Amino acid sequence: NAFCTLPVINIMKDYRSRQKQKKRQIKAPLLCHKPPKRRRQDSLPQYSASVKLYKLDYYHMESVSDPEWLYKGDTITLLLTYVGSEAKGGTVGTEVTHLEPQGIKGTGELLIKVSKDTNVTWFEYTAEKAAEYTFVLKQGENNGYMTPYNSIASSDGSYNTLEYTKKLGVGETFVFTIDNEDSEKDQEYTLSVETTKELQLYKMLKFKTYGDVYEIEFTAPETRTYKITGFTPDDGDFWVEYYADKDDKKYDDRKNVYGDPTSAHNNLSMYKSINKGDTIRIKVYTYASSYQPDLTDSYRNSISIEIE
Repeated sequence: NAFCTLPVINIMKDYRSRQKQKKRQIKAPLLCHKPPKRRRQDSLPQYSASVKLYKLDYYHMESVSDPEWLYKGDTITLLLTYVGSEAKGGTVGTEVTHLEPQGIKGTGELLIKVSKDTNVTWFEYTAEKAAEYTFVLKQGENNGYMTPYNSIASSDGSYNTLEYTKKLGVGETFVFTIDNEDSEKDQEYTLSVETTKELQLYKMLKFKTYGDVYEIEFTAPETRTYKITGFTPDDGDFWVEYYADKDDKKYDDRKNVYGDPTSAHNNLSMYKSINKGDTIRIKVYTYASSYQPDLTDSYRNSISIEIE
């Protein structure tokens, strides 16, 4: 029974019986598992009566619209393509289901189980403190691979890796999959999670419209100089304003953070001396330099704010 999980799309339910030793390929940016182009007729998987496939033929689904993340009410357009030598093609049924990753948290050596019943198993790690985390997947009886995601709708671009580093704030989550290379039985793997750098605060702010404004308050646990950094990973354009007192009406300093990872302006910092117990405020909003947008206009960019 072919199925499609939105945003996880999987047209061929299980074609791995003859492909155990071959590494499956995931086509960025969707979570599509693409079957081999050439197969023997007798090795084709079994389908319901509503699905008809032809020798050396297969179906491939890709996204026409590819949002970095999804909001309630958003729509993704999908394109289903028949690839093969036969002119008549066939039909494929789809099913939309809700994806629920397995929740994990904590640091140290974590034992995780990967099911044989799915191509990949989804996990969601929740950070208990602000820090830079390093995730290392240790192999079990059979090889497994980790694929990180910015969100369930968007891969990070790193596929089939064994180690990954990511900054997370308190309560923020990291979504990833582990690919079980053995389709015959469940597998157990050890995921090592360590904090490589502790942060005072970390938040990833995702903007939906030009009118979105975020304000962050931070109370200093000790008297010292703090480094406040704004970083946009996806070519955003933002003002980051610093208020020495949370009730101040006028900012004391501000930075325009913008550009892609090659830009000298997409990662800017301010160094501020803050007394123990004082509460400062950081205000973040979009900056439109080329035109005056309507505040309801779509603006799908993000910026992280960190304090160390």
